[in-house]
Amino acid sequence: MVFRIKRIECSALLASMIAVLLYAGVTLAQTPGDGLVEHDTPAVTADALPSVGEEEAETEEAKEARPLSLLDRTEQQIVGGVLPESTLKTLRASLARQRAAAFEVIESGSVIVRSLEAELSALGPVPDDGSAEPAAIAEERAQLREALAVARTPIIDARQNFERSEVLIHEVDRILRERGFNSLLQRLPTPLNPLNWNTSVNELTTLVIAQSTALSEALGDREERVPLPILIGLFLLGLVVTYLVHPYAVRKATQFLERGHTGVLKAGTLTTIHIIRFVLPVVGGLIIASPFAIIGVEISSPTTTQIAVAVPVAIAFSFWIGHVAFSPNYPQAAIVRRRDELARRGLWVTHSLGWAIALVSTINLLQLTGILSPTLESILLSLAVVWAAACFFGLAQIIGTTNAEEATTAEMPTYQRAAQAGAFAIRLIAVIAAISVAIGYAGIAKHAVSSLALTLALLVVLVAIHRLGMGIPARVLKRDLSASEKGMTALIPVVLACILGVIAIPLLAMTWGVRQTDIGEFWMLVLTGFDVGGIRLSLMSLIMLIGVFAIGVFVTHWVQIAVQTSVMPRTNADAGVRAAVVTFVGYLGVFLSALFAAGAAGFNLSNLAIVAGALSVGIGFGLQAIVANFLSGIILLIERPIKEGDWVEVSGYSGLVQKISVRSTRLQTFDRHDVIIPNSDLIAGTVKNMTLGTRLGRVIVPVSVAYGTDTQKVKALLLEMAADHPLVLSYPEPVVLFRSLGESSLDFDMRFFINDVFDTLGVQSDMLFTITERFTQEGISIPFPQRDVHITMDEALRDQLRGDKE
Repeated sequence: MVFRIKRIECSALLASMIAVLLYAGVTLAQTPGDGLVEHDTPAVTADALPSVGEEEAETEEAKEARPLSLLDRTEQQIVGGVLPESTLKTLRASLARQRAAAFEVIESGSVIVRSLEAELSALGPVPDDGSAEPAAIAEERAQLREALAVARTPIIDARQNFERSEVLIHEVDRILRERGFNSLLQRLPTPLNPLNWNTSVNELTTLVIAQSTALSEALGDREERVPLPILIGLFLLGLVVTYLVHPYAVRKATQFLERGHTGVLKAGTLTTIHIIRFVLPVVGGLIIASPFAIIGVEISSPTTTQIAVAVPVAIAFSFWIGHVAFSPNYPQAAIVRRRDELARRGLWVTHSLGWAIALVSTINLLQLTGILSPTLESILLSLAVVWAAACFFGLAQIIGTTNAEEATTAEMPTYQRAAQAGAFAIRLIAVIAAISVAIGYAGIAKHAVSSLALTLALLVVLVAIHRLGMGIPARVLKRDLSASEKGMTALIPVVLACILGVIAIPLLAMTWGVRQTDIGEFWMLVLTGFDVGGIRLSLMSLIMLIGVFAIGVFVTHWVQIAVQTSVMPRTNADAGVRAAVVTFVGYLGVFLSALFAAGAAGFNLSNLAIVAGALSVGIGFGLQAIVANFLSGIILLIERPIKEGDWVEVSGYSGLVQKISVRSTRLQTFDRHDVIIPNSDLIAGTVKNMTLGTRLGRVIVPVSVAYGTDTQKVKALLLEMAADHPLVLSYPEPVVLFRSLGESSLDFDMRFFINDVFDTLGVQSDMLFTITERFTQEGISIPFPQRDVHITMDEALRDQLRGDKE
């Protein structure tokens, strides 16, 4: 026992020290940014942990001498004053690393704590009746509690650091969001003032002259620099690639496509054309701009280099997007299919929009250098925004145009109505951008046109990928798909659309101003999870929950098939018993799958019981009928007052029981109509089951003969006909009953039993045919109702009839 106590003590202390060193090592490994944070002192160190059995008091002098942690320094810098945006981003990155380290310590240390808690729980509860427990158990319990306290110390510190990091990160994010919002609302001089135009023209002239002079000096002084002929050669080479090689390659690929190739070859050729349309213009544009980029590097102007790279890429990308969206040379591959004239116009409008976006990007880069005054920036942005807005209006007109002009809105397909709604949204955003730049809010206008352009480009790319994926099965198989293959591959477009949608959501969010760190925070929340009613939900727990439950349901399905096809046929049970057993196996499998899935996901079943108890109140009030039907279904399977295949009459319907489900039972009438009956009606209502215990049934055939007929002869004939029928049982014996003296007939009932009640109608029909034939042979008439009508007339009516007759 002493050895076990020492082992527990040492293992607990060693585990806690490992957790502390892991947290400290990860924290110390984080590099500070921009010299802001000199040292990331870990929040939890080995010195901070008390050793087992002793506590060290910390003096005030030691507390003052201890260096400030990252969290303390961050709090001081945030409270101290306005920090630059770069400093805030560096602080946030450091806090994120600190939080990740704390979370790692929490996750790794929780295993040790749970292990010690399990050992402590194995000792049982402390006696509450005042009796003393054995000394060995009491000593071991004390040792475990002490070890548990030591193991919990780094986890508690890590949780404190995690929570503090969360608060500080959210505060930094709030400050950054406020600054971004304020920058959008910053107002520049309005371009509607003519004086601003005069000032801007003068400033632009001065700027152009200064830049031209600098460029001339850079081109003139080529000593120890790239020779001028090489720069000119690069420029000419870019022109050749863009305007000669690119059209030639596209033309040859298009000619190859027009030869009628199908399948993978057709898809590969289309993909090659799209790659050529994007790569060659980008390469050509970069080669054309390379002399300017080289000069920018030579004169230490990074802005010139950035502009030389951004402008050709933006223009080439817009040209490629236009071809993917409208494809005037190959309409079958177009995303937006319009007439040839509209397709060509859409291509050039998209290309023009690319130039406008390139101008906006150039203005942004120049504004960062500070060489543009607010007035000149406002005027230049107004020109670029109005240009982009005009292009957006042109695209909206093309997208909103239908190929069938006479079609009404109700007759349009869904995608066309969506296109018209998108065209309206494009016009609305373009108008907002134009109005904003006109009244001086250039930041809003710039953000609107840039975000809208990127959104349209992203949607075109995603739709193109989705269309390519929809044709993968047929292209891979190189033939038309059969009906079964179509069924198997029908979910490919849906799955691909879901994947692309998940990818598109964060991209669209970032396009419209959501920062990458905000998306990272959301992903962090998904990974770490959140508490719902004492249950912690996270991405991994949900994946584990769904995965284990799906596997359990899949296994249950195959177990049901095995029981139904291999086990039950070897028994003498009837079809109803077999169906009940298979159904019970399904219910049990689903229930066990849910329990195993909850356990695998790490859910505390006691918490689930609390949640279930709370939900039961709502279930009792709002789902009474569903619960009643479910319980009635269980009773039907256990008590089996009816089973599948029974002939029942319930709620005015008569037919065969086809399926007893959780909520309802499916009844098929003899007219082949399916009737869905709630299970509670079968339990609480009156049900007539013709085949519950046996299929033996009695058939009654009513027979009427005329007055004056020999009744004994009729009885003998009916008994003879019953005995001659092969389906009529001899025991119980058939009987003929003289039921009544009718108004115009003598009424008899011929009663007999048959083995299967499902033959009732057939036997009745056979008997009636035989009775009619034999009665005709024996001269026995079957009467029909007769009535004597007596008319009484008075003298006036009689005289009137005589007068009319005369």
